[in-house]
Amino acid sequence: MSVSFEKIEELRKRANISYEEAKILLEKHQGDMVEALIELEKSKKIHSRADGADSFFEKLKGLFIKGN
Repeated sequence: MSVSFEKIEELRKRANISYEEAKILLEKHQGDMVEALIELEKSKKIHSRADGADSFFEKLKGLFIKGN
C-alpha cells in the first residue's frame, strides 16, 4: 500500500519520529493514523496526554510539599 506524503508528514510531526518510521507504521496499518499512534504509545516511543498530565501533577505535588 502506498501512503501519501501528507499522512507521513503529519504522523512524523505528531509523534516526533523519522520519515522512515512514519512510513513503515502507516504502511503496516494501511494508512490508519490512529492505529499507528496507538502502536507508538504501546511501544513507549511516545506518551499519551494522560501520562504527561500525571507527570506534571506529580512534579507540582513535589514542589508543593517541598515549599511547605
